[in-house]
Amino acid sequence: SSNDSRVDKQGARAFYLAYALFLFGVFAYFMPAATWSPVSRLGLTRAVVERGVLDVDPWASATGDRAWRDGHFYSDKAPVPSFLAMPAYFVDHVWDLLHGASPQFASVSTPSVPARSISVNDSFARSLYVCSVSTSAIAGVAAALLVFAWLRSRFTFGAALAGSASVALATPLLPYSTSFYGHALAAAFLVGGFMLLTRAGPTRRDARVAGLLLVLACGCEYIVGLPVALLVVATLVRARRAAGLLALDMVIGGLLPAVAIGAYHTACFGSPFATGYAFLPRPEFAAGHARGFFGVQLPNASAAAGLLVGPRRGLFLLAPVAAVGAIGLAVRAVKGTFDERVAGALTAVLWLVNAGYYMWWGGAATGPRHLVPVLPFL
Repeated sequence: SSNDSRVDKQGARAFYLAYALFLFGVFAYFMPAATWSPVSRLGLTRAVVERGVLDVDPWASATGDRAWRDGHFYSDKAPVPSFLAMPAYFVDHVWDLLHGASPQFASVSTPSVPARSISVNDSFARSLYVCSVSTSAIAGVAAALLVFAWLRSRFTFGAALAGSASVALATPLLPYSTSFYGHALAAAFLVGGFMLLTRAGPTRRDARVAGLLLVLACGCEYIVGLPVALLVVATLVRARRAAGLLALDMVIGGLLPAVAIGAYHTACFGSPFATGYAFLPRPEFAAGHARGFFGVQLPNASAAAGLLVGPRRGLFLLAPVAAVGAIGLAVRAVKGTFDERVAGALTAVLWLVNAGYYMWWGGAATGPRHLVPVLPFL
């Protein structure tokens, strides 16, 4: 009856709200550490909110993740996470101004390693926390809810919840949802675009929203560009006669964030296609990123194995549930539906791209951080 349907919808909304609040509480429980990547992103957020500029000169000594061009330091990270954190940081900054406080740090460097250690005051720690919670924590929740909705369309409630909770709480998506990185955001945007484009007969509106989400995913972590390109190609090949309109709508949807990201790159690095990684002041980093395509060459077998079972970054050792997911995804990618085949292909491509990256282990990281955007597919 219509009354039963209304009750079911209310119950579904109540579940989604309760599940979202639970996950957000888990992610928000942890205080992010003031390490290179989060501090680099915070520097760009602070630069725009506090000074109305893009350089991070006043805070460059707090991180080694920085680029140097034309007499200024810039964050070398993809800019979207820093942009998204600006509204929340603005509120935090006003709070500091009202209380006569400001984020302060003390950094110890050596001739070869900048910011070898850094200590921060309470205001700095709170600012980093606010940026993390307003971006990565929300993204982790969104990724988990999207996975639940995707699984619920074909499995039981319990199975869908188990899969979603496993992704959120038993894989490296968890630590990267608790700190100011771009990986959880890239995961949420990638899965959202994937779900819109792989549904039966995506509409023009679906394509526009997907274009927006996929450009944002690339603007969070550059390395997801190849999986995004593969998803777009698979969608257009499947669409056949409607491919032209879908492509146009994806371009329309992604145009504004693409222009914003390109404008940022041009202002900081001289070209919409130049990133901070082309201007790294440390010679070993600059040499690594100069190899191949932005530091990516053909996959290395030892790196490919190390990402899965290596003692340093092995995904399956850190998160054994991911091994089960990988087996299942491999099977479904061979004989499953279109979305399952695409999910398998995207996961394999990012794994191989990561295995060809000169710093495949991801520096100081928890697990294989560059694989986080595709963990929901497992």
